Amino acid sequence: MSKPYKLQPHRDEKRNRWHLNIPAKISPPGRRERHYFKHLHEALAEASKLREVFRDFGRSVRMLPANRLIESIECWDKLDEVFNGNAPIGSLRRIILRECKAIKDRDKSITLAALFDDYLAKLKRINRSANYMKQFRWLRGYMDTFADTKVSDLKDGNIKYSFRNLPSGNFNSNLRLLRAVLNHGVKYGWLKSNPASKVDFIHRPRVEVQCLPPSEVERIFRDAQANDPELIGSLVLGFYCGLREAEIWRIKWSSVNLSDPQKHVMVLATITKTQEPRTVPLSENAVAWLEWYFANVRRPDPNERVMEHWSPSRFRAARKRTSGQWVQNAKRHCFATYWLALHRNLNELVLLLGHTTPAMARRHYLGQATYADAQAYFQIRP
Repeated sequence: MSKPYKLQPHRDEKRNRWHLNIPAKISPPGRRERHYFKHLHEALAEASKLREVFRDFGRSVRMLPANRLIESIECWDKLDEVFNGNAPIGSLRRIILRECKAIKDRDKSITLAALFDDYLAKLKRINRSANYMKQFRWLRGYMDTFADTKVSDLKDGNIKYSFRNLPSGNFNSNLRLLRAVLNHGVKYGWLKSNPASKVDFIHRPRVEVQCLPPSEVERIFRDAQANDPELIGSLVLGFYCGLREAEIWRIKWSSVNLSDPQKHVMVLATITKTQEPRTVPLSENAVAWLEWYFANVRRPDPNERVMEHWSPSRFRAARKRTSGQWVQNAKRHCFATYWLALHRNLNELVLLLGHTTPAMARRHYLGQATYADAQAYFQIRP
């Protein structure tokens, strides 16, 4: 065993620090280093620690069990294989430290199921609607295979496997939701990076917006009038005000104003996607349908939601009776398409829809319907 190094601390007046010059032979990374310390006692303690390690090294090697000694040799052989026979000093130590840190990070992590529970609890605290939270519960079902997996162990391949059978639209929407959930885990230190950010969205070629012909819209209103008049309110707000489905779900009858000369629907900021309020004037036929509902069905409580009595089964029954092929977001698309064809005012349509720019309205709705069809659409009355 060679003579131990003295490792005497020296004062660096310029830096106002103490430092140790550590030779490569006893430096943990295997290269010469200089460590700085604020106080002398810290430098002396580090020097003493390094001297003990150097002094005990030979004894430690002799006391190392044969199986550990063989394992360490195998590790260095593997490193030499990777580095073409010239594995750098300290590489094994860096790998071990990195792996130990990963184990500690995993111990601090939580399961994917627990992360979903925490995120849903957060949504509940900030008063997100039950309809909004429902999509995260569906997402949780898609990821059920990995519910007991620590989120620190979650890989992008696990996400692709869970979404493998989803159509492109559902794949992209659920990937956005999962990114939000995993970002919540990153924020609280349960995982270091978001594996969902490594998964690419599926490219979807642009398709023209589809809306229902006026004859089909009239058949829907006639069916509701005859068989299920409770649907009239939601149909009017969708087909003749262009409200989003989430907005129709949350809006109350108190927002529907038929008493003022300028009859309108007030969409409050608390229920809009952009969190900005907007006012949508009611067309004459929309007013006629609402007045018919108030006169022939009932006059609801102002604090009652328009869709208070709505249910998926009632909607499915109505679609079955009309025998029409339903189009996603058909009500909002119909309103925007026919309103723009009738009024030719793109900027006002942007305000009515609650868009932030006219680009989307121009791209999807301009020139998609004739003036005659628009007139027929806004003449549908009880």
